[in-house]
Amino acid sequence: MADDIEFSFNGKKMNARQGQSVAGALLAGGREVLSRSPKYRRPRGVYCAHGHCPNCLVRVDGVPHVRSCLVPARPGMRVETEGGTGRRVDVYRSLGLIGRFFPVGFQYRWFKRQNLAWRLWEGRLRKLAAETEVPAPFDVPEAERLRADLLVVGAGPAGIAAAATAARAGLRVVLAGRRARLGGSAAPALADGTAGERLRQALELVRDAENVTVLAPATVVAGFGEQYVIDRGDRVVEVTAKASVLATGAYERAVAFPGNDRPGVLLTGGLHRLVLEEGVLVGARAVLVTADDTAYRLAAELDRAGLRVQAIVDGRRDGPGPSLKPPPGVEVLTGARVSRVRGRRRITGVVVEHAGTRRTIKCDVVGMSGGRQRADELRYSATSAGDAVVQGQRATRIDPVGWEQAPLPLLQGVGAVAGTIDPATAFAEGAAAGAWAAGRLAGDTELIAGAMTDLAALRSANGARGSHG
Repeated sequence: MADDIEFSFNGKKMNARQGQSVAGALLAGGREVLSRSPKYRRPRGVYCAHGHCPNCLVRVDGVPHVRSCLVPARPGMRVETEGGTGRRVDVYRSLGLIGRFFPVGFQYRWFKRQNLAWRLWEGRLRKLAAETEVPAPFDVPEAERLRADLLVVGAGPAGIAAAATAARAGLRVVLAGRRARLGGSAAPALADGTAGERLRQALELVRDAENVTVLAPATVVAGFGEQYVIDRGDRVVEVTAKASVLATGAYERAVAFPGNDRPGVLLTGGLHRLVLEEGVLVGARAVLVTADDTAYRLAAELDRAGLRVQAIVDGRRDGPGPSLKPPPGVEVLTGARVSRVRGRRRITGVVVEHAGTRRTIKCDVVGMSGGRQRADELRYSATSAGDAVVQGQRATRIDPVGWEQAPLPLLQGVGAVAGTIDPATAFAEGAAAGAWAAGRLAGDTELIAGAMTDLAALRSANGARGSHG
């Protein structure tokens, strides 16, 4: 697709494809450094591509700290790096050269014992940590208020299934997703037509149904009983819902190795989104570093999309199961580790230690996956009261076994669907959560029973592989 959007980055013209994020467009244009760490001024670039990290924060049209991976590029948009990132000369970058003499926490252990020195240094620390300009006062629009029967948080396969199932049952549904493009990890499959028929039909229903309101991109920042606060970027939306489904998924963890924070080193999920959804890094050489099966699951899709996967560096000695195989020509090194990332301005390769030997594998980008962790902060926020951190009856994982006896006196959290990697299983979990909400509100146990049967069959077939909580 031809470049058809023009915007500016630090005063220079940049092009973007229709629907491409600001971060994706900048990366495609060779702009890898988007921010710097506050202490040592180490360069930072696109990392997760999902709005979970601070590495791609930029100023957009005068608004500071915007997550560029979540914002679609618009014609005439003015994008700028913040603070010292865009300066040609920044004296504090020299701290990176002598960082070994200033370990983590040195400023507190030493300076706080020196009263006068601490007073001087404390102000300097503030400027180093947050040196962006605060915009002039502006009018804050009033919060928008919505009422619904069901709020679904998360617009991946599970969230789409929950919203569609509840909408078919006649519930008024609000679906909130972090990214403008719905589908989560299944978005590339939805875009190229390879997604399952049930998921495509559910997505069409969610987009077209009059009783479904889609808020995307939007971030649910807090929950209090039946009320949830949603940040839409330009305004706040307060949603009051009788029930909610928390289909918040999971975070991908990093793999620890020297240089894993450099621009050009991304989480495998972020690399997958950028290559398949935004057409970035096509033709580049990649090394995937993994401690789970994620790299093997995505390698074939990345390879077909044009990313040349050179090798998979697996820290596990046994590697993946027999059913997971990389594409032909991709070298697999099990029981190996990355000891160094090569390249000064750009990544040129990684040094790998394997079977007592050390070698360099040339590459332009590194994807890493160290496992997954449930994204359950909202669950804790929405279900905590007093000294009780989590009230289990208000937010429980949908379980097809013994659901008839499961007590749900409060409906504010009928399903915490979190972290299932397999899209088909995630879809079934979401459908079960949506059916549970609709069934409980309408008193229709047959609706719940049908969804539970489907979910039980799927989990039995694949052993709930990829489930994380």
